[in-house]
Amino acid sequence: MEKPADEFRTSPVPVLQAVNQTDGTRYYRPAPIEAAIQVAKELSRETVLARAKIRNTDAPGYVPSEVLVHLLRASTDDKSDTFFDALYQLIIQRIEALCPVPSRRTQDGGDSAASTALFVRETVVGQVNEYIARDREGYCEKLDFFEVRFNQAIARRRSTAKRTIARREARTDSMDAPSLSRGMDEKFERALAAAYQARSAKADTDFFRFKVAPAIDQLPEKERIVINLMLQGIQSETKDLTKPSISKMLGLTDRAVRYRHSSAIKKLKALIADQGAS
Repeated sequence: MEKPADEFRTSPVPVLQAVNQTDGTRYYRPAPIEAAIQVAKELSRETVLARAKIRNTDAPGYVPSEVLVHLLRASTDDKSDTFFDALYQLIIQRIEALCPVPSRRTQDGGDSAASTALFVRETVVGQVNEYIARDREGYCEKLDFFEVRFNQAIARRRSTAKRTIARREARTDSMDAPSLSRGMDEKFERALAAAYQARSAKADTDFFRFKVAPAIDQLPEKERIVINLMLQGIQSETKDLTKPSISKMLGLTDRAVRYRHSSAIKKLKALIADQGAS
């Protein structure tokens, strides 16, 4: 005979503690969610986990994400983490489905759209992980809304993450404002070309050491990696299967690598101009 999902089968569903900042009232689960929780409490854990894999919200046996969050929190005191771990993985899968990442191969101008989507997903998952960890230690009110409107909770955090990366990109784009003089621009090009030819980030010129190298350190990570790989003499693309290439190492198209390099060069010039190079 199957055992109930856990020992809280006969215990009342606890009232949520978080307060709605708009009207000062406590959050409460919609009636359908309360009913679904009661149904889940009467099922075996195996059945709950099997039904939790159903993604079609209209399919018989579908378990709402709000219910999964409730069961996850209620299983915190279990002697075994098996049920908790399984629920956790299923919840993360649903979060990832709500934060899709497009294929990098379909992106023009490099993989910026895929990178942005990946940043958003990782940010949202990271926040939920933090809430769950805090809830296991005591009680995290931020998880309450996930028991009320799961999809809306994820959507809010997606929007916040998108605004965050938009602000970062705006700050980066603002670096394009300063420009090098013609003479300084030529000096930069010569210094970088010499460094590429020397296959070393330690090119023997004061301009490179004191102007270009520090600016490289300030580049966004993805662009900094491309520049540093080029400084090591690694080509963007090669038909020689025995030789490494940046596109192979980073899993990018040659076009994406060239886009990152071009973007990096623009930012390097802006950074050096911003230093008041003379």
